[in-house]
Amino acid sequence: MSNTIEMQKAAVGLALIIVIMLAIAILIIRIKDRRILNKNIQDKTIKQNSKFGGILSFFWVICFYQIIVRLFDTANAERLGQSLEFYKNTIIVQNTFMILLACYQICITLKRKEQTPKKLIKSHIVMLIVNTIITLTRIIYAYINPSQYYTKEYFIQEANILISNITYPLVWIIYFKISKRVQIYYYLPQKKLKEILKETKIYQYIKRKKTNETKAKTN
Repeated sequence: MSNTIEMQKAAVGLALIIVIMLAIAILIIRIKDRRILNKNIQDKTIKQNSKFGGILSFFWVICFYQIIVRLFDTANAERLGQSLEFYKNTIIVQNTFMILLACYQICITLKRKEQTPKKLIKSHIVMLIVNTIITLTRIIYAYINPSQYYTKEYFIQEANILISNITYPLVWIIYFKISKRVQIYYYLPQKKLKEILKETKIYQYIKRKKTNETKAKTN
């Protein structure tokens, strides 16, 4: 009991240290961004969004959170017995992938280049595909190989994980696609939501389809 309390205190202390360090890091990045900001800019929106902050800084912090959570999850998975060997291995592979991807996203987010949002979007597409495949593999394996561990609650849990594996990257893909701060911070041409939607493959497909239908009716 005393060991558990000590571990909890250590975890809280570590979390507090990480939060303080991240707060200092964000402050330093904002000061750096302020120094390189063009002093002649009068637009408040451009001034505000030209500095690291808002949801963009929240995303950066979430990446660190992902690493910590995945490390703890991997440590817990290592304790599982041989009866859950397949489950344990897939969890370790998935967590390792997510840790490496989070490290990549942490580094790339701070690079103020036009290519950065595209790279972050692509990384989230890869995240969505890989995590979905791994989770579906676990579900199919559990269904084909019934066990006392693969209960109804297990499948419900995996279904919830599958949903989060899809929704989490989709939310960030949409954010990096339409965010005003992202457009300004990474020196992208500023576009309205309608203009962004018009560039999507779905919109272009519908437009081509309507054009072809119109031509067919004319002929």
